[in-house]
Amino acid sequence: MLRVVGIALLVLLVLAGIAAGLGAYGYSSLDATFEMTSLEPKYAGNTGSILSALWQAYISGRPISEILEGLTIAGTVHIHNNSFVPVWIPESDHRVYLGDKAVGDTVHTPAMGLSVREVKTVDISMTIPADDLPDIALEYILSGGKIEVSVESTFEIASFTFSRT
Repeated sequence: MLRVVGIALLVLLVLAGIAAGLGAYGYSSLDATFEMTSLEPKYAGNTGSILSALWQAYISGRPISEILEGLTIAGTVHIHNNSFVPVWIPESDHRVYLGDKAVGDTVHTPAMGLSVREVKTVDISMTIPADDLPDIALEYILSGGKIEVSVESTFEIASFTFSRT
């Protein structure tokens, strides 16, 4: 009887190890990419265009930074399950980086399941504050007209934090 219990316990431990290994493999095979769909200025008040904002700044004597609140980036995060194991992703946070600088607020997305080799898309929108724009513009100029946009997606599963950029 004791031998049967010992064998059953051993089998359970082996199965738990296999399940943990498959789960770790599944989550380590996740990949996220970002596709920007729009980049638009955000204005204070009812200013509708950059020319209107410049005109309001000129006639009011206010700096453009008081009229231009920032730039709104809209895009889609594509989350790829590249493994043969279905995965469950709890609520996730996504942070946009321009170059190596985090900009704007963290975007939160709901929980989702991904079956084998499935791709899910999540639409996000966030505003880069006007105060960050001079640094971003300088980096754009210094890099020869290119700036890298990336999204870091973070979620927690069973006290383990996973991040993908």
